[in-house]
Amino acid sequence: MFNRKAKILIPGFNITDLRINFKIEKSLVGYPNLGNIKIYNLSESSRNNIEAKGLKLQLFAGYEDVSVPLLFTGDIINVVHLKTGPDWISEVFAADGVNILSTATINKTLPAGMDTAQIYNELVSQMKGITKGATEGLKNFLSGKRSLLRELQLSGNIKDWLDKLAMDCGFEYSVNDEVIETTPSGYPLSDVPPVVINQKTGMIGSPERTEIGINVSHLLLPELKLARTIRVESISAKLNVGNLFYRKIPPIRNKGIYRIDKLIHTGDTHDNPWTTQISARVF
Repeated sequence: MFNRKAKILIPGFNITDLRINFKIEKSLVGYPNLGNIKIYNLSESSRNNIEAKGLKLQLFAGYEDVSVPLLFTGDIINVVHLKTGPDWISEVFAADGVNILSTATINKTLPAGMDTAQIYNELVSQMKGITKGATEGLKNFLSGKRSLLRELQLSGNIKDWLDKLAMDCGFEYSVNDEVIETTPSGYPLSDVPPVVINQKTGMIGSPERTEIGINVSHLLLPELKLARTIRVESISAKLNVGNLFYRKIPPIRNKGIYRIDKLIHTGDTHDNPWTTQISARVF
């Protein structure tokens, strides 16, 4: 379709001219970002090679008149090939950082006096292949307000320890394109300004007000990132809060700044969908 551009990089592959269909789901709720990607008419040798164990996939998607950004990075979990009419469709199922999160372990004794940030850094340093990104979620603990009164034995799955640390200390973390980030629970990161969302930028229809925030549809916005903010500008908004016999109607805000909690990017280089679904919350 006009002005759309997508490419896939896999070790040994650089796919730029074939039809690509994708659905990418990113969320702050604690499970890996997921990619369901269909590639049309790979050669037979490529179909065989893409099934090799341990491969990573990078999907870039955007528009031709600008640099095409990275939309998703993931470990390939499964590949299914299907012959449909004249086409061979290779459907790839991938998850962001899932191999590292599910297998990374630690067995180390930390001395008394270590604070939350130091414990977090120690855990992340043991996750080979994961890069430390924004750490705003730890800012309340960087001065050592919380520290170990006695030595701590860290043993077992690192994700389990990260979950416990986040719950005890009141921060959230997520892995996006193999970069781990923390944010204060319920609050956004402030490293970039809000992205403006309105009819002129490509908003589709009206935003939908929910009990905790807002849902918005937009033409594909690959630059959006979890835990960052959007500024919604609309003349109207729909309401979706469930059974109104038992729920109080929240104020319908068709304008305001919200934190991004979930993104669903859907696209096809040869067909209609090329959109981003945004779920965001008031903070």
